[in-house]
Amino acid sequence: MNTQSGNPPAINKLILFVTEACNLRCRYCYVVTLGKCGKAMMSQDTARKIARQVFSRYRSCGFVQFFGGEPTLNMPAMRAFVDETSLMVSAGFLTRPPEFGIVTNGASRHSRELISFCREHEVGVTVSLDGFKDIQDDLRPKTRGTGSFEDATAMIESLLGAQIPLAVESVYTSLHIDMKCSIVDLLEFVQSLGVRKIIFHTAYPPAPPELCPFDDAHFDRLRGYHVDAVDWWFESLLDRSRPLIDIYFKDLLLPLLHGTGPAVTGGGCPAGSRDLSVGPDGDVYSCHLLYGHPQFHLGNLLSDDPLRQETGLPLDTSELAECAECFARYWCQPCGALNLKWGDAWVPPQRECELRRAVVLRIGELAFDRLAIPQTPVTEVLRRVADPGVGSRFPSRPVIAPSVTSG
Repeated sequence: MNTQSGNPPAINKLILFVTEACNLRCRYCYVVTLGKCGKAMMSQDTARKIARQVFSRYRSCGFVQFFGGEPTLNMPAMRAFVDETSLMVSAGFLTRPPEFGIVTNGASRHSRELISFCREHEVGVTVSLDGFKDIQDDLRPKTRGTGSFEDATAMIESLLGAQIPLAVESVYTSLHIDMKCSIVDLLEFVQSLGVRKIIFHTAYPPAPPELCPFDDAHFDRLRGYHVDAVDWWFESLLDRSRPLIDIYFKDLLLPLLHGTGPAVTGGGCPAGSRDLSVGPDGDVYSCHLLYGHPQFHLGNLLSDDPLRQETGLPLDTSELAECAECFARYWCQPCGALNLKWGDAWVPPQRECELRRAVVLRIGELAFDRLAIPQTPVTEVLRRVADPGVGSRFPSRPVIAPSVTSG
């Protein structure tokens, strides 16, 4: 990481924990397990200092995401950071401001202030919502024990009404499966709210074992539901009369259409190099999933010392022996933080890999059968697995151009 003043590097994403306080007690929260769900609040002065440090050390930053805790509990710090950033642009330290985003549970009392802030600074919002009322209220209760569904959906409605760029982030758990809520059900529910972008995860440790659907009782259905969701999304991609929901399947398919894979074009895991996470006191961590973990503490932005460069994480599939011969290696980015939560940063969890391979394989099967996929060394790795026998599984259909874009 080159921090010399003559040639400062660029960073892609800065995640700013403006507070550790939260008004929910989500059952799978990874921050709680690190003992970091406290009351620490970033002061306005600290927010301004962090902005000055970031934009004097780095020549540019593509995206700043306000995080927590619940970031809307500390609106003053977010305003101070954005205001200081504007001053840095005016002073010529930045040629242009970064894009801004907020991840919120939607259950705070600051919706009007949030909407005003978002309108003023063109801030996008991600609202955490795990599904139907019974599921949301069970998984994401407030500190006093009541549910958060009504607040989250009201926030979504207000943000849509104000035309604020919006995504919903959902965590899929064993509870969903037990309550017979498939992934397609979840996607259709989010879509019914008027949302067109969903950030989708499957619960993993340190979530309680009863919520992680990788156990023997749930995994087969989990894998099948993912494959069904790929089918559902792919059909909406080809049927232009249906609204298309933006989900990570797109990020796997788009590179394939150009003859490559996202792991080739993405440049490896950006943790600690192109992505940084900063706490309320200026402490820097290589990844927001490792926030508060001493091993991945890189330094403090409020000091003049350079940040530690070594992240201690696998950054590319070439660093993991298990990935060397996997057909999905060009469509999979190893996540050392996720691996660590299963036990070892350098050992991919087997069933996480099985799930990823099932998704990549299904996208490959559908893409090679229905779309024009360039023949390259990268695509041939997937074609050898996905293409043989395609004709026996799918009816013969004309190759067509999809209506998916990189936007």
